[in-house]
This record gives sequence, structure tokens and C-alpha cells, in this order.
Amino acid sequence: MGMYLGLVSGSMGFLSVIVGYFVIRSMHAQEWLPQQAAPVPATLYASTAVILVSSATMHYAFSSIRRASVASLRSGLLATFILSLLFYYLQYASYMTIVGSQEFVEAHIQFSMTFFIMSALHAAHLLGGVIPLAVLYLAAGRDCYSEESHQAVTSTTIYWHFLTVMWCGLFLVMLSAALLRAG
Repeated sequence: MGMYLGLVSGSMGFLSVIVGYFVIRSMHAQEWLPQQAAPVPATLYASTAVILVSSATMHYAFSSIRRASVASLRSGLLATFILSLLFYYLQYASYMTIVGSQEFVEAHIQFSMTFFIMSALHAAHLLGGVIPLAVLYLAAGRDCYSEESHQAVTSTTIYWHFLTVMWCGLFLVMLSAALLRAG
């Protein structure tokens, strides 16, 4: 029950940030993302693909323990962990693109700041999933999970899928500025 309340709470937090984004954007519609500004950094597309794949590897890990395959559970968890580190790297690369690009510097400051806030919020929540991934991986090495007993794996999988959905939503919101500018 606590897990689901946490997901509802997290969803409300992300929804609040998204609503705030649209409010700020509507207040600065004319200068939000000028025509000369660069589109969304390519690394954001790559990070979205990475988090989608990580959701699949997490599901593989979950399915593996339900089939009593601890070795496959561990490989799925390790792959998810590595992909999460790649996601962080790609987010960092996106930050550096925005900070270092003259086109983004010329864009309205609210665009860049809301991007940083939304992606940093997600990154903080992702850390709340990466730490349990490491704990699960170590515990799986000590045979702590079985086909009948794997609640921690189940909860972490649900949370990881939540993070994936939230990122995809935030990514679409960030894309909306470029899409509206083009349209």
C-alpha cells in the first residue's frame, strides 16, 4: 500500500512541475524558445531510448525471478544498473549542450531553467531507483530471492516502470516547446 501511495505522491509532484512549466511558458510565450534556438538536444532522444530499454531489462529481471532464475535476475539487474548510469551520462551531456550552446543561451532563460528543474527532479527520483537496484543485485548474489519470495524485486520493478513513464511524460513536455514553435 505504501508503494502505491508513494507512486501517487510522486505522480502529483511531477504533475505539479509540468503544470508549472506550462504556466511559466504561457506567461513568456513570445520569447520562450525563439526561432533561432536549437531544438531539443539529441542526447535527450538517446536518454529516452536508454530508459525505455532499461525498463525492458528490469522487466526481464522481474520475469526471471518469477521463473526461479537467479542468474537471469542478476544479469537483468546489472543491465538495468548500467543503463541507468548511461542515462545519467546522457543527461549530463544534455546539460552541457544547453549550457555550452550559444543558441540555447539566446533562448529565454525560463526554457533552460525549467529543463534543468524537470530533468534534475527526475534524476533525483532515479537515484531512488538506482540504489535499490544495487541492493537487489547484491542480495540476489546471496540467494535472498526465490520464485515465491521476491517482493523487493516486484516493488523496485514497479518503481522503475514509474520512472520510465514519468521521464517519457517530461520528455514530451520538453518537446512540446520545439513542436509548438515549428507548428
